[in-house]
Amino acid sequence: MQNVSRDYKESMRGRIRNRGYIRATIGIFNQEAQSTLAVNSTEEPLLYLSNKETVFAGVAPERIYATAEQNFFKLDGTRYFAPPEDSGYEIYNNGLVSEEILGDIYIDFGGECYDIKGLTIDFGEFYPVEFVIETNAVTRQYGGVDRGLWTTEDAWNNASFFRIHPLAMANGKGRLRIYRFSCGLTNTFYNDKVQNFSSKEYVSTISETVPSQDMTLTVFNYDMYYSPDNPESALAYMELGQEVRVSFGYDVNGQGKIEWLPEKKSYLKTWKANETTATFTAVDIFDMVGNDTEYVRGKYNPAGTPLYDIAVDVLEDLGVADYFIDTSLKNLPIVNPMPVVKHAAALQIIANAGRCVLKEGHSGQIQIVASYIPDMQASANNEAEWSHIENVLKNDIKSGYANASQDFSVADGTLLFAPDNQEGYRNTGYISESIWIENKDAEVVQRLGFRLGSKPVKFPLGGYWLGKMPEITIALEATYTAFGLSMNFRNTASRVFHITTYHEDTVLQFVRVENPDLQYHTDETFLEFDRMVITFDKGYPNSRIFVDNILVGDNTDYDLTRDRDLITAPVATRQRKVQKISTSYTAYRQTSQRVTVASEKIEVPENGYEYMVSFKKPSAGLSIVLSGVSSAVKAEIMESGTYYAKIRFTGIAGAVNLTYTISGYEFETESYSYTEDYNRDGEVITWNNPLVGTVEHAQMLEEWLAEYYLGDVEYEIDWKGDPAVDANDLFHLETKNGRSFIRSYENSLSFNGRWSGKMKARKVAR
Repeated sequence: MQNVSRDYKESMRGRIRNRGYIRATIGIFNQEAQSTLAVNSTEEPLLYLSNKETVFAGVAPERIYATAEQNFFKLDGTRYFAPPEDSGYEIYNNGLVSEEILGDIYIDFGGECYDIKGLTIDFGEFYPVEFVIETNAVTRQYGGVDRGLWTTEDAWNNASFFRIHPLAMANGKGRLRIYRFSCGLTNTFYNDKVQNFSSKEYVSTISETVPSQDMTLTVFNYDMYYSPDNPESALAYMELGQEVRVSFGYDVNGQGKIEWLPEKKSYLKTWKANETTATFTAVDIFDMVGNDTEYVRGKYNPAGTPLYDIAVDVLEDLGVADYFIDTSLKNLPIVNPMPVVKHAAALQIIANAGRCVLKEGHSGQIQIVASYIPDMQASANNEAEWSHIENVLKNDIKSGYANASQDFSVADGTLLFAPDNQEGYRNTGYISESIWIENKDAEVVQRLGFRLGSKPVKFPLGGYWLGKMPEITIALEATYTAFGLSMNFRNTASRVFHITTYHEDTVLQFVRVENPDLQYHTDETFLEFDRMVITFDKGYPNSRIFVDNILVGDNTDYDLTRDRDLITAPVATRQRKVQKISTSYTAYRQTSQRVTVASEKIEVPENGYEYMVSFKKPSAGLSIVLSGVSSAVKAEIMESGTYYAKIRFTGIAGAVNLTYTISGYEFETESYSYTEDYNRDGEVITWNNPLVGTVEHAQMLEEWLAEYYLGDVEYEIDWKGDPAVDANDLFHLETKNGRSFIRSYENSLSFNGRWSGKMKARKVAR
């Protein structure tokens, strides 16, 4: 589920909802033309401070150099002194800058011609108020420009170049600057233009299949802007894979306070129009990449390769740079090689082996996210001798011992006298060794300076700890989102403490608490953290910190209720009982006899040519020989894995035909099973993941699968819908017979002025 405010939650889950809003954008960009754009400084010279690449990659300048132009130089810290030309110093990105005052900038497509609908140009703060754009086919003049980001919907057909010539600049006698240049434009649709929107998202709870998402957007087309019969129609310039972004807003108080949710990015697949409407369908990133190319770089590693590293290699081999991989995969070594499969299938196999789900984030990011409640371990920086920090996460009744902390010991029978030796201590929670010393005249304690982002936070304490400042760290096996936190102090609480969450040592959230009750609770949502640190900044005079229990919140706070959320009663289908679940694991053994693993006759076109070979069977100890050529021709295996080798050929004067033969030792495999029985009869679940190579890994995977399969009820739910909900979210479902804990795997949403939703979910066995 998306992170939303408390106001959003309370209003959206009320009996009557306020108005909803939609904002949909479709980028109409000629991606092929954009990729071939280049600056021709021979036609029109550029200032040496120009960057000829970033302007077409959408990277805006951050540091602008001061140059001699009218009304351009500023003394407010926003300008930088430029390094001398040819000095060898690094030059910050300044986009394209004409060499001459009121000079032209010339951009071409390397001899190619393209049809382009619209232009988007970022001229920066000092833009041309009047200018001319010339191509080989047409010349157009524009005036009355009043801002730096300029767009036009004009069509530029058969264009081989653009020459931008400024007639007048906003700052007078200035140079022409282009910070970003795009072949196309973005159309945005709001409630008044959107007739209907629908989406369906599927995420396999156990990563049995690759996730999917389909979106359909229908907009009004009364002006024939998207008509196929209109030669200027945007429809004629659309391309497969262009970005479609949809965001929803909600009036949280009924008085115009709109909370917008993060955009959901998808990729255009089909488009059509008639005289009144235009309809666009869009798909997820897995529909665009990963299903057409194979991953062949799997490697057998008897020492074990972290599953995290395997995931990174698959994604980088696919050419994906934006991804999230759960840190828990760093602690899972994998011996077995990834078989030759499609890239998307390889990611699905990795997610399943790591007890994760494979999904797509709203920004289009590929994500491998832990899908289980991780083990948590508590530790402390200082403890009294009768403290047991390892017990603090247990929800049980703790023992307490009388001690000299001020206002702590009471004669009501709840406290014990300490035994003579430490081994005799009963079940206690956390007790700090340090004691708070009150001093109201103390200055701000500088050592408590805490940096959150770029903002330092300091606390005036009025005292100090005699010893280290008490601190409890909760380390998680995997990333987790907790809805709420409870902490039970014994007799004396901390006057001030703060909670900090981290992901891979990056600070995520910071919550400061003053004067908490002995039974402290917060409904704060702690998002996707793998470490939580609770620091007790200030105690009571002459007292330690006493914490009996810390209860990290549930992984959902979403209740689907019969009277507020559900439109009809859920349709429940009981699944077959599970007799047993069996997970296999595979052991690899290298054979002792060398065999030919690949042989082929190929044409090598040039010296230094590299050639990729894939094998049908896993192999190791590779060597290569050539035949059909002179001894001057050499071949070297530059890189290899269990299923591939990259060969480099040298000593070639010209194109030559040759035969290469690669020999090596093949692997034999043996499969075993780990099985757990659950019922006398029923369905037998068998599961095979090729990366699982040990009985310990097979057992861990079986226990995770059991949580899914033993949840033996499927639900089909017709409800009001919520744009903040995603497939794979958890819910508490109210039924006529009580409450069920469920996880959705298919989430459908429609919007035509109001939301409606359908959901398929499965009960979670806990």
